[in-house]
Amino acid sequence: MTKMKSKRVKNQKKVKAKSYNIGVVCLDKGGKILVGKVVHPNTKEGQWSIPNNSVEKEERCVDAALRIFEEETGHTGGFRIVDSITLLEKGNKYKIFILIIPYLNPGSVSNGQADFFTWVPLERLGQLDPSSQILEKIIKSGELDEEKISFYISLVGEQI
Repeated sequence: MTKMKSKRVKNQKKVKAKSYNIGVVCLDKGGKILVGKVVHPNTKEGQWSIPNNSVEKEERCVDAALRIFEEETGHTGGFRIVDSITLLEKGNKYKIFILIIPYLNPGSVSNGQADFFTWVPLERLGQLDPSSQILEKIIKSGELDEEKISFYISLVGEQI
């Protein structure tokens, strides 16, 4: 787990973290990451993101991750959560769940958040103009690299 520390300005009050923001990094068996083209009114055109949202009251983080993935992709079952990453920065908590899904044909969806999903290799993530803070923080944290992706995929094998 990586903790991203923010620099505190002298005399600045320590901000207590609120509830978690949840992100789901979905990997296919080839190590590519599922990203969606965002169509939310508060984002500029051409931005991309992973499925993400916040935890609802009385909801466990892992249950929130499954709900968010289903709501944003329309896909249920046939995957396995293999890890989670916690990032802390400026009073915000980000819980990123890593899941492997061997068979998902991304494409058009109609969920109000993204209108198109596609698989992208890790090395191209930085080129996509990440739309959400959560995707940008994953990239900057260094918590997800080719070696870890290969390890995650090896954990699952043909068991899904």
